[in-house]
This record gives sequence, structure tokens and C-alpha cells, in this order.
Amino acid sequence: MNRSVAILMAVRNGQEYLKPQLDSFLNQTYKNWCLYVSDDGSTDSTAEIVNNFYLSHPEIFGFLKKGPCLGFCQNFQSMINDEKIIADYYAFSDQDDIWLPEKIENAVRFLDSVPSDTPALYCSATTLIDQADNIIGESLSPNKALSFANALLHNVASGNTMVFNHKARELLMAASSEEMVVHDWSLYQIVSACNGRIYFDHTPGVLYRQHSNNVIGDGRNIFLRVRNFFSSFKGNRADWNKRNKTVLDKIVAHFGENEKKVYYNYNNISKSNFLKRIYFYIKSGVYHQYKLGTLSTIIYVCVGKM
Repeated sequence: MNRSVAILMAVRNGQEYLKPQLDSFLNQTYKNWCLYVSDDGSTDSTAEIVNNFYLSHPEIFGFLKKGPCLGFCQNFQSMINDEKIIADYYAFSDQDDIWLPEKIENAVRFLDSVPSDTPALYCSATTLIDQADNIIGESLSPNKALSFANALLHNVASGNTMVFNHKARELLMAASSEEMVVHDWSLYQIVSACNGRIYFDHTPGVLYRQHSNNVIGDGRNIFLRVRNFFSSFKGNRADWNKRNKTVLDKIVAHFGENEKKVYYNYNNISKSNFLKRIYFYIKSGVYHQYKLGTLSTIIYVCVGKM
């Protein structure tokens, strides 16, 4: 177990919590990693902190690059598409969390068990912390199988827990698009669609910081979930599906046969009248991990907001 791991860290004005995140890399039990940082136009001391980290630890290979300044998703995609970044495995990292010491080791143990020509994705639960590092809860964990039929509806894990192999990266590169909604959701969809293997570790690997600047958050916030439900009636869900389709259409030739059928039926939901929407929804077999999400999906299908 000595495969190389490239940490892909997207940053923007992250000076407040950046040092603890960087220190948590140093505390990893697995040592064969390198660090690539893409700075999306920071105006604070973020770049200085990163450069000082490299200077203080010359044994760490990697570099700081200028991001595209098109949002966090495009920032992560810029690293995925950077041919100068090469490793056996890749790990997404935010700028404000704390990785627990065995995070990389646990991920590598799973990825090593998968043939290199099979796309593979490791992800995990998280422990939620506040701005002062106080533990405030645990993230939601999936209680149903991880599959493409689930991935079409929603993501199951935070991108800051995801570690994946080179085959998964190749597929993500092939599907790269400005239309991508969220990089981690697309990765779950892609690996599950292309006969990949996915492992969700119910043991938390990250202290996931919750604060006002979080772009997405952990998914437990009821207010945000209700707000997202109503925003879907304004077209958010339909827009996400359209954009996800733009991404997935690029690699549909790599889909498993069953996944092609799921995809065909799911895409027909939005094109159909009421009765056919119900028919294609049932035939697609798509499902949500949680009851509220299932109810929301049924309502979206019935009112034609998919």
C-alpha cells in the first residue's frame, strides 16, 4: 500500500481556517501524498499561507496555481483537467476542514482492492464542527445501496471526503463541462454509471466545518432543505437535471447496460405528460436515500418540475 495520492485543494479567501486544514495533511498516517492548490482569486493571505507551507515542508511535492475564477466547481475541474497533476489516486479537499489522521489510509486500503481499470470512489461520513472546532453533530449517512439510480437524484457524500482512482479521474475529465452543477455529485454519477465501485465509510474521516461561508453545507439543515424544495418549483431541479445530462451524455458510451436503461427512462420523465411521467419514474427505478427526498421527488414528477 504505497500508491501516490494527489490532494486537490480549491481555495479562495480561506486564511481563517487554512492552517488547521494544512496541518491535518501532515498528521496523516499515510505519507505518500502530494498537494496541489488552486487559488480562485484570493484577496487575503491565502496564497502566502500556502507558499509558506511549501517552504516549511520542502519534502512535499506540488504547486500553487491560479484558478479560473468561475466558482468552486470549475476550480476543482481545473485541477482534474491539469495534465501536470499525475498520481494513482486523487482526493478533493476544501480549505476549512480538518482531516482525521486515518482518512487517506482508509481510502487507499479500499482503492487498492479495486482493479486499476475499474473506476472507484471512496467517501465517508463526517463529524460536524463549528467555527471554534466544537463538535455539533454527525453528517447524514446513506441507508440504501449506492447506485446510478440514486445518483441521478442526489449526492450521498461531501466532496471533502472523496478519494478516487485514476480511471475515475479519466472519466471525470472526459465529462468535464462548464454545465457541471457540483464536481462531487458528478463524480458519484459518473462512477456509478460506468460499472464502478463505490464505498461509503460510515466512520467519519473529516471534521466538516459549518459556518456562514459554506457553499453547500452538510445537508442536515431542515431550513435549507425546505428552501431547496420550494426553489425547485422555480426550475432549479429541472435546470440541474439538464446540466447533469450535458455532462453525462459525453460518456454514455461507457455506461453499464442497466445504467443506460435507467438513464433513458429518467430522461423521458421531463419530456412526458402526467401519466407517462409516472410511468417513466417507476420504470427508471430512481430512488432517494431519505423519506423527505422521496416525497419531494414524487411531487416534482407529478407537477412536471423534473
